[in-house]
Amino acid sequence: MSAYYHPRADADAICNALVALSNEDADRVACLLTVATVSMKLPWYQRYRLADYSKVKHGDVLLLIRGHTDGELQEALLAMFQPAAERDAEYIHDALNRIGTDESTLGEVICSCSPYELEAIGAAYEDKYGRPLVDDVKGDLGGHMEDLVVKLLTVPRKAPCVDQAAAECLAEELYKAGEGRWGTNEGKFIEILTTESFPQLCAVFEAYKARHGRSVVEAVAEEIHGKLGYLLKTLCHQIQDPAKAAAYVIHKATKGMGTKKGALVRNILCKVDTDLHQIAATFESEYGESLQHRLAGESQICDDLKLLLEAAIKTA
Repeated sequence: MSAYYHPRADADAICNALVALSNEDADRVACLLTVATVSMKLPWYQRYRLADYSKVKHGDVLLLIRGHTDGELQEALLAMFQPAAERDAEYIHDALNRIGTDESTLGEVICSCSPYELEAIGAAYEDKYGRPLVDDVKGDLGGHMEDLVVKLLTVPRKAPCVDQAAAECLAEELYKAGEGRWGTNEGKFIEILTTESFPQLCAVFEAYKARHGRSVVEAVAEEIHGKLGYLLKTLCHQIQDPAKAAAYVIHKATKGMGTKKGALVRNILCKVDTDLHQIAATFESEYGESLQHRLAGESQICDDLKLLLEAAIKTA
């Protein structure tokens, strides 16, 4: 798209469609498709530019979304027009402030981010809520879950160089902490996965599979269960391939009791201009069905949100 993009026409189309959603005589599907097709053709930085421009003629687009939509649709549209770090900071804040912390959402957001993204989320959280994110996490989780999340937020990873000899040793440490002993040393998995650089960990994973015939993800699935196992598998996927991490989160969000709509918004709708095409291909390869087919069978997703998700997949 041209570097000289001017948001006037797109801002008019989106804001008029949002206002029309409150009109009972309006074609709701047509309005939503207008919002979807216009916004999804734009890279994230031009969506933010559009949002800034709309304040001059139409008013704040975020206020328009809040005023003319509600529920799942509102959450999805707001996420599309917010900077990623601010959006994820809100997801984390909401997860921490529910009755009973939503550990899965909190951990999923944090475990599926790069170190740079975590730094940006921490800054956005403190800017918006006036206190460090890690202070809110401490004491709210407990046990290995808290240890994992706090380390990801606070411990700097080692330099991004690969030491093959060290990778072999670390692979053995992981084996002895899991498959190679009676009982699992979850702390050792957390220590290694939160302190080594991503390139070094990729070498560790390769060494582990070469020595023991299965992946670290498979070992985690066998040895560590529940929410901690889910988060460690998400983290392992993120280290190797962010598209695989997103596909895994989508799979878990649409499998079993209840559909996690926030995970779908974050990993489908908000990635339409980055790697959604790769996520969709990875999902089909890993789970044997297309994203469209999986979503079509989700009865707990409202029609408005499903329309946006399907539009994103078609656009990618």
